[in-house]
Amino acid sequence: MKEYVIMDTEFNSTSNRAIQISAVRIRDGLHIADQFNRFIPSPDKFDQLHIIRTSNMRYSDYLALPSLQQTVRDYVAWIRTTTDIVGWSIEGDAGRIRETFKQGSHGIPKNWKFIDIADVVENQYGFNATPPLQGLANVLGIPVNRAHNALDDCLRTFGVIKALESRDGKLF
Repeated sequence: MKEYVIMDTEFNSTSNRAIQISAVRIRDGLHIADQFNRFIPSPDKFDQLHIIRTSNMRYSDYLALPSLQQTVRDYVAWIRTTTDIVGWSIEGDAGRIRETFKQGSHGIPKNWKFIDIADVVENQYGFNATPPLQGLANVLGIPVNRAHNALDDCLRTFGVIKALESRDGKLF
């Protein structure tokens, strides 16, 4: 696989509303070629405080965030021709991702192929359950980033993929 995108999203725990969409484009399995990171404005005050706190943005910057519709359009344009979308437990989020794109007036492109790295790891290493991303990252010596931040989880997922592939060969 020459190019793939690692995607992660953060959702409000009560409303399931998307509050952040992030991705990193990986070329030749070796390096990050590009990244996409966007917080999504919300009418929910809890979401607003969470976004401002986790991103360290000012409230005035929060008010200037593009709409969900614009974010989804920008994300699909950013993906371009990449069709392999990789994520940690992405299959568990697939329904919420589809709903988010629908709310953003855009369906998931039919040529996108979702690859759930948590499932790959669980099957390849014979785990009885999916290990948490941070737990596996800790075992592999990958530095801790901010929790509940989609971009940091993309970077952590890439670190896990690289560490396991350098040890055991290609994962997918």
